[in-house]
Amino acid sequence: MYKRGALIVLEGCDRAGKSTQVKMLMNALNDLNILAKARAFPNRKTPVGTILNSFLSKEINVPPEAAHLLFSANRWECKEDMEKTLRSGVTLIMDRYAASGAAYTAANTSRSINWCQQADMGLPKPDCVVFLKVSKRQQELRSDWGKERFEHDEFQQRVDANYEKLKDDTWIVINADQDESAVHAEILQKTLSVIQEVQYRDIELLDGANIQPSTEVSTSIQEPSDLGSKLILSNLAMIKNLEDQLSVSYQRKIQNIPKGLSQDLVLQIQIELDQWKESIESEIKKKFQPLQKVISFCNIVLKNLGELMESTEFKIEIVSQPCQKAMSDYNSLLKDIGEHMSAQFNRILTKMDL
Repeated sequence: MYKRGALIVLEGCDRAGKSTQVKMLMNALNDLNILAKARAFPNRKTPVGTILNSFLSKEINVPPEAAHLLFSANRWECKEDMEKTLRSGVTLIMDRYAASGAAYTAANTSRSINWCQQADMGLPKPDCVVFLKVSKRQQELRSDWGKERFEHDEFQQRVDANYEKLKDDTWIVINADQDESAVHAEILQKTLSVIQEVQYRDIELLDGANIQPSTEVSTSIQEPSDLGSKLILSNLAMIKNLEDQLSVSYQRKIQNIPKGLSQDLVLQIQIELDQWKESIESEIKKKFQPLQKVISFCNIVLKNLGELMESTEFKIEIVSQPCQKAMSDYNSLLKDIGEHMSAQFNRILTKMDL
C-alpha cells in the first residue's frame, strides 16, 4: 500500500499570519526530509483566478453569489492536481481552502453556511485545519491592512463568527497573537502527528455529512446549460441501464448454476456471485455519482460566468478574456465528462459478461 501525503489547511481571518506560517511549515518539513508543497487559494494564475484577483484588488465588482461560485470553481480547477500530489506521498499545506469560501460568503450575503458549503462537496477533505485566531488589534498592526476588499473590522468579526460554526474534530485553534516561532512550533507538532495518522488512509472527500439540508429558497440562477442538461439525464439513464443489466446478468448466472452440485458448493457459488454483484454496484456508484456533482457544479459556474459576460460592467478586456477562457474550459470539461461516461459505461457493461 502506498503512503500518501496529508492535506493540511491553514485558515483564519485576514492578516492572521497564514502565509508566513505556511512557508515556515513547508521549510520545516523539508528539513526533516518530509516531502511537502505549499499552495494558496485563490490560485490567481488560473483563468478563474485572474478574475478573482481583479475582484479582490477592487478593480471590478462581482455579484457575491457569483463570486462565491468563482472561488469554488478555482478550487475545483486544482482538484486533480491536489489528489495526484497527495497520492505521490507529498504533504500539501494550503493557505486557505473551502472553509474560507463558506465563512466569507456567509458574512457577505444573506446565504446560510449550509448553502455556502454545497459547491465544494466532492473536493478533497482536509486531514487537519489549523485555525489561526487573531485579535483585531494584531490585524491592524500588520502590514497592508485594509488594502483588499474584505479587510475591515465589522466584516472580519462576522467571518470569525462563521469560522466558529464550521469547526469540527479535524480543527485545532492556535492563538495567532503569539510570537511567530511559538505559533510555528504548535503547528509543526500537530502536522507531524497528522502525517503519521493518515499516511495509509484513503483520501476523503467533502461530502456534507455534517451539513443539515438547507430549506432556503435559492434566488441564484441555476438552470443548467444545454450540454450539461443532456449529460445529467444521460448520467442518470446510464446508471439505471447498468443497474437493470446487472440484475439480468445476476439472475442468469444464478439460474445457470449446474444441477447436482452439493449444497455447500452451491452456497459458495451464490456467495461469490453476491460479492461480484456488490463489486459492480460499488463501481457504478464510485464512477457515476461524483460525475453528477461535477456536471451540476459546471452548469452553475457557466451560468454565472455568462451573466457576467452579458453585463456591460464586465465587458472590459481584463474580465471578458478570462471569462471567455474559463467558459471554454468548463465546456471542454463537460465534453470530456461525456466521453468518460460512455467509456465507463462500456467498460462496466463488459464486466457483466452478458
